[in-house]
Amino acid sequence: MSSETLRNSSSSSISSLFSRFQDNEKVIECKKLVTKHIETKFLQADQLKLGCAVSTSNGDIAYHWPLENPNEHFEEGEVVGFIADANGKYALTKLSLQNCKEALLKGVISRSYYFEAQVPKDGRRSETICLMGVVPVQVKGSVCINDALYASPNHPGFAVSGYHLTEKELRGASLVGYAFSSQKVDNESEEGMVQAGVSVLESVSQCLHDLRLQKLKDVFEEKLEAVKHVQKKSKNCTCICFAVTILVFVLFSALLLQVFLPGSKLRYAVCSYGSLKGISKFFFMRNNGFINTDNVKNKLFKL
Repeated sequence: MSSETLRNSSSSSISSLFSRFQDNEKVIECKKLVTKHIETKFLQADQLKLGCAVSTSNGDIAYHWPLENPNEHFEEGEVVGFIADANGKYALTKLSLQNCKEALLKGVISRSYYFEAQVPKDGRRSETICLMGVVPVQVKGSVCINDALYASPNHPGFAVSGYHLTEKELRGASLVGYAFSSQKVDNESEEGMVQAGVSVLESVSQCLHDLRLQKLKDVFEEKLEAVKHVQKKSKNCTCICFAVTILVFVLFSALLLQVFLPGSKLRYAVCSYGSLKGISKFFFMRNNGFINTDNVKNKLFKL
């Protein structure tokens, strides 16, 4: 068309205009097109600007991750993460409690996205992972609304409610999201699907939070070990001081005993200082005529 601007006051006129060129596949070229209503199954645009809200029944934003292994297969709602191999190359892996700590990012396979990003241009196989939104998540056991969902301990790809995990398991668990719907089952090993709010950014935030907690734990354990070391040294010092005190008390008691006890070796040595060699014995007779000899130690001195 030669006109640079095509204006139509009703949706019926623009529909009839397009229908005239449908048979011979001609293209309408214009710099500006103004209309109140357009219906189409496919719209391709280099740049799109919207002045109002976008309405959709789907609930999340997803991005594509290329799949290197042709045997890899994932289903909607599976809990996945990016885990590095020995060469440092990341691969998409179904998560469980055992490998969730190795995952750089965590997410959920999505098929209900309203916006998909990073679509491979070379046609490679890829998988869509929920970046943010409300998506179906595969779960094991009963789940209530608002329950925190974590990677299952023994079933890769599934999530479980935090109430099914022990305190020890929760410390090493990986948060998937929060349940927006519930599931009640009699058998806790029964599988199902619930709607859950999921965010990769939340998993990143949790990783940073866990990292900070780990650093705080390391610092606390380091300080605790230092305190234990000081307490051990203080205890050893106290024991040594107590033993030395007991030893001094015993020695001092022995010295007092030698000083004040009659006939002690110390007093005998002091009395014998400067005496002559030899000893003297004394005999005395009682009134009954018997002669008794007493063991009396005597020292002779030269006058």
